[in-house]
Amino acid sequence: MINRLITFGDSFTEGEGAWLEKTVEIEKKYKDNTSEGCRIISEFNFKYSWPTQLAKLLQIKESYKVGNRSPDTKFLNAGSCGASNDYIFNNVFKKDSLLDFNEEDLIVVMWSSGIRNKIPFFPKSFTDSGPIGLGWSLNEVLSDYASINFLKRYHKNEADIKYIDKVLSPFMKDYFKKYMTVGYDSAYYNILNFNYIYFLQEFFKYKKCQYIFIDGFEEMNSFDPNNEKWELIDKTKYWKFGDSTAWDYLDNIGGDLFENAEISFSPPGQRCHPNRHGYKIIADLLYDFYKKSLSP
Repeated sequence: MINRLITFGDSFTEGEGAWLEKTVEIEKKYKDNTSEGCRIISEFNFKYSWPTQLAKLLQIKESYKVGNRSPDTKFLNAGSCGASNDYIFNNVFKKDSLLDFNEEDLIVVMWSSGIRNKIPFFPKSFTDSGPIGLGWSLNEVLSDYASINFLKRYHKNEADIKYIDKVLSPFMKDYFKKYMTVGYDSAYYNILNFNYIYFLQEFFKYKKCQYIFIDGFEEMNSFDPNNEKWELIDKTKYWKFGDSTAWDYLDNIGGDLFENAEISFSPPGQRCHPNRHGYKIIADLLYDFYKKSLSP
């Protein structure tokens, strides 16, 4: 019996892009009250996200509110736009400390891109200038995008801003090219991704809760699919491990399943989010997977 559903992920889990035509209009309407506009958009996307639709399929009727974070919640969508796998991984334990996962819980983790993690061997003062690591597109990484859009948002000290703008940003713009040709090693990301999954697999077994892993738009084993360590992952709890992602599944179906690319907020080179129709299909496939693989 499933009593609670708790889901983790990035914008694909939070529900961004669910009905972009309508949320763009909401944003325009509340251009002079952006905090209220963001709240309404968040509620709107939450309604059509795959976690909300999965909760309904599981007949979990309580707590269909985006702001619900109380210990008695029966359904929690803990997806967060722009989240890295490091954020997703650590958020599991923050929520467990609040909710105390148990055998009547179903935990679904939709992984993000491995390259969104901040790089620990870059200066922290620079990596703190943006929300993620290499996870946008290389065109943006090699441009002034991060500096322009995030520098003053994440730094308040004028001396820090000046140093980053005058010294680190110009240096890093050039160093990124050297990093990608000399310093980058896919083995680093393979080790990270394996250990995120393996640790949570063992932790969920320890907590005796049911769980499902699914890749959102990048296969977690793609950096080294033949590494023997992947044999330690329980594929019966992992939807289409190494074979497909949620995005690929929708793309193969075709039709009106993704947000309108012409008005999408996704950076150039990024895959568009599913729309409300796409999120419903993801909810359906996860429900079918649960019934076939996990349900008593």
